[in-house]
Amino acid sequence: MRQIKNKIIGMCGALLLIAAALVPVGSVAAAKDIYIAASDYGYGEYLVTLRGDALDGVYDEDSVVFYYLPVYAEVTEENGSYYLDVQYDADDGSEDPDMTGAIAKVEVSIYDANGKELPFSPITITPPTTRVELPFAEYGMESGDYKIVLKGYNRNGEQMGNDYTFTVTYDSGETPVPNTGGLTGDMNISKTDYLITGLIIFGLVAIAGVMFIIRSDKRKANAKSRRRE
Repeated sequence: MRQIKNKIIGMCGALLLIAAALVPVGSVAAAKDIYIAASDYGYGEYLVTLRGDALDGVYDEDSVVFYYLPVYAEVTEENGSYYLDVQYDADDGSEDPDMTGAIAKVEVSIYDANGKELPFSPITITPPTTRVELPFAEYGMESGDYKIVLKGYNRNGEQMGNDYTFTVTYDSGETPVPNTGGLTGDMNISKTDYLITGLIIFGLVAIAGVMFIIRSDKRKANAKSRRRE
């Protein structure tokens, strides 16, 4: 929370300096810092607009959008492993009044492209932990996009702010084998079916072989009879 407040102050100060630079010297007065206690307004999306007015009526303004989030996360890939790095204002267990809005638990849910939750989801993170591994490879997950949803809870079990959702693209590193449309492609054939099918194919081959032999014998017999004539 304190880090977020400092960032807000820094952004506002920078915008004020920009506004002062764009207006004629001596025609505008601006404070160097504006303190905004985001905790007084709650979590959410904020738009800050600063406007500088000159004595001759000329003005300039700029805006910045920022988010006051209870939980934020990014995924980092290192040597084929995927890690979730989480940022949150952690509850330190003290009696500090500011801790009533701090995060005591982060719940991470992960879904595939069809909306099905993965077998290792949800993952629970508690302070001071800020990094966990996402075991995509261990569970044999396929390459593709996965949705990650984070929820932050305070010490009373109340969710703080809205969910933070983003998508990560996982690469298993394996080249998929194409379906060439073979005899058994996409067919759910049991061992018994394989045996029956094999016997049928063997029978057809045997019949074809017998027919070939019979025809060959007939040709030989006809050839001999012609020679005798």
